[in-house]
Amino acid sequence: MMDEFRPPWWLRNRHLQTFLGARGDEERVSAGTLVHRVPTADGEALALHEDAPETPSATSDSPAVLLIHGLAGSHRSGYVVRIGQGLVRAGWRVFRMDMRGCGAGESWAHKPPHAGLTQDVHAALCFINAHYKQHRLALVGFSLGGNLVLKFLGELGRGDYSSTSGSIELCYAISVSPPIDLSLAADMMEQGTGRIYTAYFMKMLQRQLRTKLELWEHWRAQAARVGEHRVLKTIREFDDAYTAPLAGFASAADYYQRSSSKSLLDFINVPCDLLVAKDDPIVPFASYQGLSPEGAWLKNAPGQMFAMNHGGHLGFIDRRDRDARQAHNELMMANVIPHRRWMDRWICQRLIKVVQHKT
Repeated sequence: MMDEFRPPWWLRNRHLQTFLGARGDEERVSAGTLVHRVPTADGEALALHEDAPETPSATSDSPAVLLIHGLAGSHRSGYVVRIGQGLVRAGWRVFRMDMRGCGAGESWAHKPPHAGLTQDVHAALCFINAHYKQHRLALVGFSLGGNLVLKFLGELGRGDYSSTSGSIELCYAISVSPPIDLSLAADMMEQGTGRIYTAYFMKMLQRQLRTKLELWEHWRAQAARVGEHRVLKTIREFDDAYTAPLAGFASAADYYQRSSSKSLLDFINVPCDLLVAKDDPIVPFASYQGLSPEGAWLKNAPGQMFAMNHGGHLGFIDRRDRDARQAHNELMMANVIPHRRWMDRWICQRLIKVVQHKT
């Protein structure tokens, strides 16, 4: 296992890692992808995209994984597509979930996507188990989706889904760069170079907002209350104006407090690994204060916290493609797509080691 991330000297800058990591979004998706409409507990629906292994004989008992994107992303986010394609080639059944009202399910729900909407994770997992009876099922979340994964696991362990938890056979999870303290992350985005990332996310959120205003009266009514000509400059302002009121929170502060996963980590009883970068310019490493960076980081489940010195936010790019192919061949993982992104290779290898060989 490659548990050490060592980029070359010219890739040790956290902003370069983050910017390069964001490239490759909207990558090509297989024409054979199935799109499922999954009902949610509150009467709306979300989109779940399924990619089956290419070898028919592998589909009956193949391991499966549910991948969840981050803020302003979708099932087409580059990291989700790349990792999904690699696992499909390795014989996995892959499900890429669009958060509520995102991607293909944008017109299926008027409620906004947010970091605490764990009922959607539960709905997706129940759908997978009901239709495929998976005995080796994993869960992976990125950034905001990573917080969603941890919060769901904590609620599951706390017994919040006790009436239906028996239908979920979840054996492993990975959370990558999760903002487990949403307020701290919002603070960081409003200071110094964090404003650069705020501008990027706000551009994407404003694009989503325009679509929401065209689709839903709820959003138009809220826009009237906010003031149609008011300029929202930060994610906190956007959450205060739209996410919180439309999702049932009193304010952005209330949303951040109730949706952060950090207070629920001690309830997690599913094996789970955490991958973070100490130089992440979006999620402050201080968020993970109190968590053990070595050995087990959960009280009630096995798992490790892999805290890398470099990597930025969802970057973790270490080699040229030629070097990645050589490392790929040395590890004898012929079915996994070689890629210059260490994060992609690490997640695929971790899943295969922990889940695929589980009997």
